[in-house]
Amino acid sequence: MNLSIASRLIGFFTLISLLVLVLLGGLLAHTVQHHFDEMDLAELQTKQQQIRLYTENNQLDQAELIAQLNHLLPREAGWHYLLFNQHTLRYSSIDSPHLFTPDDFNANQLQRIMLENQAYVSWFAPAADNQAWWVISLKNIDHHEHFMQMFIQLLLVGSLIALLVMVGLGWWMVRQGLRPLKHFSQLATKVSGQHLTERLDINTLPTELQPLGQAFNAMLDRLENAFQRLSQFSADLAHEFRTPINNLMMQSQVALSQPRDKADYQDILVSNIEEFERLARMVNDMLLLAKTDQGLDIETQPVELQALCRQLIDYFELPAAERHIHFDLQGQGTVKGNGELLRRALANILGNAVRHAYSNSTIQIRLKQTKNQLEIKICNQGETIPAEHLNKLFERFYRVESARPHQGGSGLGLAISRAIILVHQGTIHATSQDNHTCFHISLNKL
Repeated sequence: MNLSIASRLIGFFTLISLLVLVLLGGLLAHTVQHHFDEMDLAELQTKQQQIRLYTENNQLDQAELIAQLNHLLPREAGWHYLLFNQHTLRYSSIDSPHLFTPDDFNANQLQRIMLENQAYVSWFAPAADNQAWWVISLKNIDHHEHFMQMFIQLLLVGSLIALLVMVGLGWWMVRQGLRPLKHFSQLATKVSGQHLTERLDINTLPTELQPLGQAFNAMLDRLENAFQRLSQFSADLAHEFRTPINNLMMQSQVALSQPRDKADYQDILVSNIEEFERLARMVNDMLLLAKTDQGLDIETQPVELQALCRQLIDYFELPAAERHIHFDLQGQGTVKGNGELLRRALANILGNAVRHAYSNSTIQIRLKQTKNQLEIKICNQGETIPAEHLNKLFERFYRVESARPHQGGSGLGLAISRAIILVHQGTIHATSQDNHTCFHISLNKL
């Protein structure tokens, strides 16, 4: 069963609190018991030392000594004494003295014994070689036992109450701490195609959640931008499809409006084929981008880029010559890649450069080899692209409408070029300043 974060935190907090209370209660109980043991030991040793000094330094015979001990050691409440001489019991304050012998006691350590259903603690220190008397003293500790029982009960009750209070406070703290997460869920439920402007207030979030809030807001920004571009692309795509479709319909209707000779029908069919080819190119571009999203496996071979660029220059020479645009190619290099895909990527960039270059200008193509990379730089002289558009040039369906007038195309060319470069594990970016726009491509050398 999947538990909520709150349940897990409260569970962990409860276990930790219980462990702390148990350890603290055990430590307190042990400390109090140790204190009582030290007090009992001190009293037992003091009594025993007094009796031993009296017996060892007295010159009376045993009968007189015993008589004096009976007088000096009255039956104090809670105390008993056993005196042995030569292993023979000479004095006892216990009604049944023969219940015990020195062998029943552990030497030099506190020992708990039961006597007449009462708890006693005893101390027995064997006599030294020059001493004849052995003294065993016993002290009643029922009051200590009762106190410890009451103390442990109070600890248990207090610990239970403290645990309940701590769990309650922990539950409240967890709810307060997780409240910002509710804002995430509430905001997420509001997000839709019609409501993409909602954002989290980062300043109200805890420090730990601020990076998550910033990432969430950034994600919403990307979604909003992507949705706007997609909406714009849908409109552009509809417009792009509508134009050739309308041309096809109009030409077909005109062709069927009256009888015509064979040559007229052939001209109309040729025009229709051009429109169909335009539609096919758009569909193929969209399919290629869809394939790159899913991971495109390519067949690679050595590609000599200088030869490839010369082929592209020959292809664009006619439209460039109409506007007196020249090409300047310098450098050489070979990369490992798919020649057809690289041709398409560079053709899109070069066609874009020809389309937006000033008349009577030169398009520069530079091939530069570094240690492991081959850098391709394609520059044209044209209207400067604002900086806020540069990072978006390679996004799908994006056109710099405010910077450049619409001159055909669906806005997929640069997106396709970027996808192809990325498939080849390369990089691509654009710069634009002082009426010079350059596309920088980096590919792995062969």
